Amino acid sequence: MYDQLRICKVWIHSIVVDKKCLRDYLNTDKMSKKAYELLLERGERFIGTEHPNQNCIFVLDNNSPQLNHSMALKHSFFQRDGTTSGFA
Repeated sequence: MYDQLRICKVWIHSIVVDKKCLRDYLNTDKMSKKAYELLLERGERFIGTEHPNQNCIFVLDNNSPQLNHSMALKHSFFQRDGTTSGFA
């Protein structure tokens, strides 16, 4: 399966969060939303600079229906208002 990634020249970007370094106010939901925001920013930056005529797909692990709904709302917010670093 992973050979297909090499053959198709697929780029994979990820965000890793070290949970032991999180502040007390950051719960799992907030941490997931922030990681998603960082991933969107990273993908947008990469596509914009390296492949401006291409599109990208974002995939999120299926955590729970509630988190999926929450992430969909967050994605909608980012599309409407942009991320904290200014990416729209």
